Amino acid sequence: MPHLYPAETITYMKKHNMLPVKAVAIGTDYTCIPFWEETNCDYYIIPHEDLVDEYIKRGVPKEKLLPYGIPVRHAFANHTPKDIARRKCHLDADAPTFLIMSGSMGFGKLAVFAMALYKQCKNDEHIVIICGNNKKLQSVLTKEFRHCPRVHVLGYTRHVSLYMDACDVIFTKPGGLTSTETLVKGIPTIHTAPIPGCETANSAFFVDRGISYASKYMIEQIRLGKLLMRSHDLQEEMHTAQLREQKFDAAERIVDLLESLSEK
Repeated sequence: MPHLYPAETITYMKKHNMLPVKAVAIGTDYTCIPFWEETNCDYYIIPHEDLVDEYIKRGVPKEKLLPYGIPVRHAFANHTPKDIARRKCHLDADAPTFLIMSGSMGFGKLAVFAMALYKQCKNDEHIVIICGNNKKLQSVLTKEFRHCPRVHVLGYTRHVSLYMDACDVIFTKPGGLTSTETLVKGIPTIHTAPIPGCETANSAFFVDRGISYASKYMIEQIRLGKLLMRSHDLQEEMHTAQLREQKFDAAERIVDLLESLSEK
């Protein structure tokens, strides 16, 4: 289970002898969220070994902690060459391209952010915006950029991994899952302003390890994105850090664990 509430339910069931099978919790943020210590699962999959002490201090036993990483779809562990990805995504083969990920429902003031970035872009630079399930946001952006052929507004898509391969720099909120997808994919990343709490911790974790840049200010986010777009050296530096921190086999390791527990 990747959420606290079912873990609390499972804990109650175990306490009252209602659950004879093993239970495994999966942490999906780069911090120990509040109340994990109230739960009693057999194992806790955590995103990184550097978080072990934090979990222990919060009361989770060390012997139950397994730093396998956050599982992502297999597609994100694969890489499609940029020229092929752009052809499949119907994007300009040679244009430097930014990707803006809004999340499933869109992050705040995205339309303002997108226009500010567009005004800072050179004539050969393109922007792809994935609005997810936010149809209102998609409608607003489609209307706003209807005369801008360098801005590509998309709704929900199953091809996020391919668009990451096709683009050069991504702007995204520091949610645990999307951040892990960018890390495993190895795309240069700018984290936008977090929702206070776990996303703040996620952003700090990534920035401290050189696997993203971040700012809570829109103008600085755009400046960092432009800087990263222009500098091959900075892109390579971040990519090297991403290679060091990637845990692309987290899903496979979790499945192996579940299979071994089911056999006991």
